[in-house]
Amino acid sequence: MAGKTKLNPSVAQTGRRKFITTTAVLAGAALGGVAMTATAQKGAQKGVLLIASESENICATCQFWGAKRRISRDGKHVAVKSLGWCNNRKSPNFGNITGPQTGPMKVWEKWEAIGS
Repeated sequence: MAGKTKLNPSVAQTGRRKFITTTAVLAGAALGGVAMTATAQKGAQKGVLLIASESENICATCQFWGAKRRISRDGKHVAVKSLGWCNNRKSPNFGNITGPQTGPMKVWEKWEAIGS
């Protein structure tokens, strides 16, 4: 053990907690920024991001985006509950986890569930 510095367990735990807290705050800020730019609707469910269904060139309205999402009853919004992944082999984001408002994408194709 010569030459190695042994950390006090309480210092190691504090460092770990600080890292986890900092990471959670940064992730929350990033996702919160996305949520603030989305369309808001009175009475929306907690944790659901509403995006205008006529939005083009973003992941939430793309045929190739894989995430939990649904069309609102009036057809004006796409309700998204999570991040998703890109399944478009032509996209630079293919296979990557993306947010619902990631874009613009030149290879975007309208999600057929939205209709015309």
